Amino acid sequence: MITRTFSIVLVASLITACTILDPESNLQSEQQLWESSQGHMNGGRFVEAINLLEELDRRFPFGQYADRTQLDLIFAYFKASKFDLVRRIADRFIRLNPNHPEADYGQYMKGLSSYASNDSLISRYLPGDETGRDLGGARKAINDFKLLLERYPESEFIEDATLRLIYVRNQLAEYEVNVSRYYIRRGAYLAAANRAREVVEGYPSTPATIDALIIMHLIGINFDLRI
Repeated sequence: MITRTFSIVLVASLITACTILDPESNLQSEQQLWESSQGHMNGGRFVEAINLLEELDRRFPFGQYADRTQLDLIFAYFKASKFDLVRRIADRFIRLNPNHPEADYGQYMKGLSSYASNDSLISRYLPGDETGRDLGGARKAINDFKLLLERYPESEFIEDATLRLIYVRNQLAEYEVNVSRYYIRRGAYLAAANRAREVVEGYPSTPATIDALIIMHLIGINFDLRI
């Protein structure tokens, strides 16, 4: 009896020792991680889902759920407002899977993350120096959406991307007009004319083009004259 008890204790001790020496033995399998991540995704628990998906991506980069893991990470990062990570993982997915049926989704989410991160679109309503606004997100969104239209003309996201592209271009053009007015208020007429010209040349189809032309006319600058 004592011998049997000793044997059980010895086996248990060996198992515990192996677990300590090999922490990987306690890790969930690829299937378990995937199923757990999907439970969190379906429940809208995106932070928890991200933790599991990142582990899946790290431990099983070429596993059976590799593509789906990256696509879910793109969505989960977006829902968690981790927009830089959306762009990073989407870039990697497109680079590794250029002909994947959902490569267009990756490109669309890049644009959407740039679009969503561009808080400066509303900053024009705030007081301060208009020239100091950061519009990097808006310009990235334009490039991302234009690339989607060029590479994936049959994509289901074309219509939405086109509307967002038009909106962002209009906002950027309006921003340039506001900067031009800012310079006028400070007597910097040359700078004002140059910013107005940027609207006419860079965003010719936007509503702000009319305002830009009026500004140039009032300043007394001929549009054909290079400053």
